[in-house]
Amino acid sequence: MSQTAKIDIYHGRSRLAPSIDRNLLKDLIEFPAKEFSCKGNGVIREDTTDTRLWRECSSGQTIVLTGLVPAILERLNQSGVEVEVIEHRRFPKRQILSQTVLRNSSGDEREFLLAIKNNPLGQIEVSKRDE
Repeated sequence: MSQTAKIDIYHGRSRLAPSIDRNLLKDLIEFPAKEFSCKGNGVIREDTTDTRLWRECSSGQTIVLTGLVPAILERLNQSGVEVEVIEHRRFPKRQILSQTVLRNSSGDEREFLLAIKNNPLGQIEVSKRDE
């Protein structure tokens, strides 16, 4: 039996319905982060702290970064959870990519503009840090 859940997408942060089990998403929204500190004797100490990319609001909804929504949707669908997505973001027409600018671009500039066009959430994947 599949369950239905709701995700409200806003600019920056999105809300997951309280019915969504965070345990399904744990590796997407939590990770151990390493912290290093140096003592006076030259010894470098390594600590690990749990880092959460979510918080729970008073209504029980889970707040996550909007950029995580595609991965969350994929995970929920793979787990048999039917998801209703409600888009609350508004994009003014002046922010739409000009087809003329795209047509007249070339090289890295064109590649970047195509990445913007094809990634409506505003996150562009890169293979290297300096790309």
